[in-house]
Amino acid sequence: MSDEVLTDDASSIEEYDDSVPQWELHQAAVLALQAHEGQGFASVTAGERDRTEVSWEFNPLVLPSYVNIEDHPSDPAVDAGWYTVTNRSGKVTSFQIFNPDLRTEEQPIGAVLGEVSERYACVSYPVTFAPFAEMCNNRGWDWKITCYDQGKVARMDIVVASEEEIRAPGPKKVGDVYKYGLTIHNSLDGSSGLRVTAWAERLACTNGMVTMQKRNLFSARHTAGAIGAIDFPLFAQEIGIMAEHVKQELMVVEEMKSHNMTADLFDRLLVEASKRGIITLPNTSEIVDPLTGNIVDYDIKGGYGWRIAKEGWDNPDADWVKVEGEDIGTLFQAYNILSGGLTHKPVWNGPATWKGNKRATLGGYTLNLKTLERRLFAVHNLMKEVMSGSTNLEKVKTTEEKLGIVMAY
Repeated sequence: MSDEVLTDDASSIEEYDDSVPQWELHQAAVLALQAHEGQGFASVTAGERDRTEVSWEFNPLVLPSYVNIEDHPSDPAVDAGWYTVTNRSGKVTSFQIFNPDLRTEEQPIGAVLGEVSERYACVSYPVTFAPFAEMCNNRGWDWKITCYDQGKVARMDIVVASEEEIRAPGPKKVGDVYKYGLTIHNSLDGSSGLRVTAWAERLACTNGMVTMQKRNLFSARHTAGAIGAIDFPLFAQEIGIMAEHVKQELMVVEEMKSHNMTADLFDRLLVEASKRGIITLPNTSEIVDPLTGNIVDYDIKGGYGWRIAKEGWDNPDADWVKVEGEDIGTLFQAYNILSGGLTHKPVWNGPATWKGNKRATLGGYTLNLKTLERRLFAVHNLMKEVMSGSTNLEKVKTTEEKLGIVMAY
């Protein structure tokens, strides 16, 4: 097997100093995790989430699978007895994974967690989670490990940011972020690999009910070339850096709710966004009164991003905007409009002229991932600049000024 079973003698355990953790070894990782484990994500233990919860400290026992042959159906010369399951070369290809800490009369070796092939890389939960625990302790993040179903599955829940750190001051509003964190899922039954998920709790209604949004950040199978090739201390640090960055940016987004924005400033924001390649403004052509020679209207072509943004400002309840209450008419609504327009690509139906005459329909085209990420990053930076004052929208032209719209009303 690709995982080496590691043990310490009794003296090394007794002399272990948890102030200087040795994160590599299983037993050292167990002791360090026990010493530093925090209160953790509240919903992990609230309401008896799983009645089959067991200790996560065990070191999995991996043994070859044996079959008992009494009478071989094809070759009587085969001696009766126990045989390992092998391939053509005689290499063992089937292994049983046990939790040796859960021994019973019926299961004297331990609880059977699963059967895996020779490609399976088995790593104990403490060895997997210890680098993450060290990273959390260094950053002051709370964490909790839960192991269940006899040890087949375990998860480590990490609170990266609490309500006090994230939520803007003032009355509670639907959509407020209450918690942000990470969950590291792992298993020892061969059913799934290592998975890192980011989650955010938001207020669903003002009586305190919350909803959770999740996004998978990373996954790796239990093979030597996948989970077996991970440098867990380095991986944990990289995940920590990423989570800290997201935390800071999330706090910036929440702060946008306290910055009011008028329709005029939003229009100027769209012009600034067009300069940065986030959206495009429409093209216009004059409609002239044949009798007077005056410009009475303009045909507008293209400009999908500009049009859909205008619609999002007028309709904050649109499914790709979804702001309400005091968040309407803020920089937060503008942020949701620009980012939601890029990710959701809603179909636009509206007037085909500047004055609102005729009708037109436009659909957004799908962006490749690199372009989408670049534009979303540009949206975030633009909003930060507006919020900090480094970009003054009062000095930016309106759409009419930018396009040279001049009409005889």
